[in-house]
Amino acid sequence: MKNKISISFIVFCTNLFFVATGANEFYFSQLGVKDGLSQTSVLCIFQDSEGYLWFGTRNGANKYDGQHFTIYQHEVNHPASVSDGYVCAISEDSSKNIWLGTRNGLNCIDAHTGEITRIYPQDHIPSCSNTIGEFLRHQDGNLYAIEAGQLFRCNPDKTVEPVSFLQEINSAIYSVLQSRNGDIYVGTTRSGFYIYNNNWELKLHYEKLNSGTDSLPATINCMLEMESGDILLGTETEGIYIYQTKTGELIHFDHTNSLLNNNSVRALTQYKPDQILIGTFGGLHLFHSTDREIRPIKINMDEKGSLSHFSIHSLLMDRHNTLWVGTYSAGINFYSPYYKPSSVITPHEFTGTIGYAQEDKEGNIWFATEGGGLLFCNIQTGDQTLYPLSSSNYEQNILKSILLKGDSIYCSSHFGAVYVFSIPEKKYKKIYDFKQYDIFSLYIDSLDRLWVPTFTDEHLVMIDKGKKTNQFPVDNKTISFPEVTVIRELSPGTYLFGTLRDSLYLYDSQKKTVCNLAKKIKPEGKGESLGTISSIRTDKDYIWIATTRSGLYKLDHTFHLIKQYHSIDGLPGSYISSLVLDKRGGIWVATGNGIYKLNEERDLFLPIKPPHMPPQEYTLHGGYVSSSGTVYFPGNQSIHIFEPQHLQNNPHIPYPYITAIRTNNRQDISTKYLRKKEIAENRYTYYLNLPHSIKNI
Repeated sequence: MKNKISISFIVFCTNLFFVATGANEFYFSQLGVKDGLSQTSVLCIFQDSEGYLWFGTRNGANKYDGQHFTIYQHEVNHPASVSDGYVCAISEDSSKNIWLGTRNGLNCIDAHTGEITRIYPQDHIPSCSNTIGEFLRHQDGNLYAIEAGQLFRCNPDKTVEPVSFLQEINSAIYSVLQSRNGDIYVGTTRSGFYIYNNNWELKLHYEKLNSGTDSLPATINCMLEMESGDILLGTETEGIYIYQTKTGELIHFDHTNSLLNNNSVRALTQYKPDQILIGTFGGLHLFHSTDREIRPIKINMDEKGSLSHFSIHSLLMDRHNTLWVGTYSAGINFYSPYYKPSSVITPHEFTGTIGYAQEDKEGNIWFATEGGGLLFCNIQTGDQTLYPLSSSNYEQNILKSILLKGDSIYCSSHFGAVYVFSIPEKKYKKIYDFKQYDIFSLYIDSLDRLWVPTFTDEHLVMIDKGKKTNQFPVDNKTISFPEVTVIRELSPGTYLFGTLRDSLYLYDSQKKTVCNLAKKIKPEGKGESLGTISSIRTDKDYIWIATTRSGLYKLDHTFHLIKQYHSIDGLPGSYISSLVLDKRGGIWVATGNGIYKLNEERDLFLPIKPPHMPPQEYTLHGGYVSSSGTVYFPGNQSIHIFEPQHLQNNPHIPYPYITAIRTNNRQDISTKYLRKKEIAENRYTYYLNLPHSIKNI
């Protein structure tokens, strides 16, 4: 029996392009218990030096690799498990060990073995509690764990030792921060905040934040150093304060003098250089530090893209600029500025497969459907209307193609008929009937002649002022063009006819010449063919031919082959269902496995995979670009929509991180046997170079 080798990878983000939102617009995706999260209350978030994300909950710590969770939970009578499931804080020491602060002790997860060491502060100081609520990674490299009133140094050898710092503090510590200049800020429950220098020597103590009241200040839940060097303080009941480090003054914002809708501030994180995100009991807010304005982020939990819950407990901007939001009872929300889910139009009624699209003068989009007739969509309002040819017969409602002219829509059917649908009257009229078989496309040329590619003995039919012809002059004779699927007029009187099987005709009606370009461009090899021509598009430099068997061809305007794109060029295979050129000249294709865009700089196709895009089969010949530049790719379930003008490169594309190699079910084979070989422009393939001892397992 041959050895079986499997390799596990971590890839936090494989999409190379994303559809970006406008300024400060958030579209959140969610992770919850259904995705493997151990519990819905996300109290703290941490990203380690390897890029893993850690989420502390009320029932365990969750290590996330971008696809899967590894859960660390408390197990009774199992000392190798964590000491308590209520995880308050997470950090990392200089040896990359992960430390968990819980309500019942410290836990150190060894970076190499994954073994857990339990440590109880009461074993060192009996008078203190075992609750660890905060960590501080000091600029000197030491990691400190903070119990309510005691500081412990966490050592890389998985031991701790109490230190005598912070002796001046007489109330519980809830937050800690070291600023860029080395000063250490400590926030408490009853005593305001303390400022220490880099050597833990007390510099200042602000006992009361609000000098206008006699009450003691509220708990300081969180702190953040702003770009200016000032310190932002989030409190439990009084909103936020800005401590101005140069003057020592405090500026206060709450619901009475700002748009902060809740005074209970639980988390702060830097979003952009001049923008800070504030997480409260009432939701998420954006604080502009230059003009000091606070704007609530809209929450409508019934809408896609909204936060999943109003109660925010933790925030993190990771190293790839993805925002992670931990809620109290709805798991994790995340948002990246480099993507937004594509809009998806899902028919309200049964339509069958959705195909060709056309835009009317009002900006509405009409789709041919294979079972529902014409589907009308108002893109602005989301309104839909279905216009069937027959109210009781799905077969009669199969439209293969549509073509809009003025207030009329030409429609071709599965049974070989051509109809005209009047948009004002909302009525169909049959104008031609070829009796049988699909008519895959309709075309109107520069002379206003209608071309109808039938699959009858009449073959391709051209209709000029009501007069039909299927014979076209070539040299001193006439010929017909069978099995045409796609028509494109390159210049007045010069056409490309793509067919169902292995032909691409170049027909010049003025010179009366024809050439089958398939013979020039089809792949070499016995039995190879182009397959169906699914799309023909042109730009100022090239002619693009999409096929269902041979990938994508790029020709110049003299019809010389420049390049054939297939799997080595980033496509998942050789099947392309449709091709569009957007208003900026971008090349988009729909394949059997998704949507791809050509990266012109690398001459490589890259996948477009926004979140929430449901998998489906994309319709042959179906891609469309509206007058506004929006790209539509219809399929067997819905229509996916992209706005290329909002497309951005994601500058944070991580390399795959190999987590495990398994040979014949034996785990943890050393990855030193994995080799990387460059095979193209910045593209790699991985292979195993195993010694005989491993090969013979």
